Amino acid sequence: MKFCQPHWDELKDAVKARGMWPLVAENGQAAINRMVDEIENRATDDTYDPLMSAHWMIASRALECGGLYLMTGEYCPLCEVENHTEAGEAAKWIAGCTDSIRTFCQERGILPN
Repeated sequence: MKFCQPHWDELKDAVKARGMWPLVAENGQAAINRMVDEIENRATDDTYDPLMSAHWMIASRALECGGLYLMTGEYCPLCEVENHTEAGEAAKWIAGCTDSIRTFCQERGILPN
C-alpha cells in the first residue's frame, strides 16, 4: 500500500493547516528512527510525528474496510476509498484523522490549545 502523490500532498497540507508541521520528522530517515523508537518503547512526546500517525490511521482503517488486497500492490488507500465510496470521502478521512491528531497533541501539551 502506498499513498499516491496527490493524496500524500493533501495529507501533508492538512497537517500543516492544523499547525502540526513543526512536529513532523525532517526527512525519511528521521521518520524511520522515530518509528524504531516507538517499536522499542522509547518514544516520547518530542518524537511524536503527526504525519506518520495520520498515515497509519488511514492505512489501518483502509485495511479494515477494504481488506488485505490493499497489501498486494501499490494501492493508495485514499484512492481506494474514493473508488468504493461516495465522492469526497477521502477528504473526510484526511480531515477526521488530522483533527483527531491535533486534539491529541493539544491534550498531551505537544501543541498549544
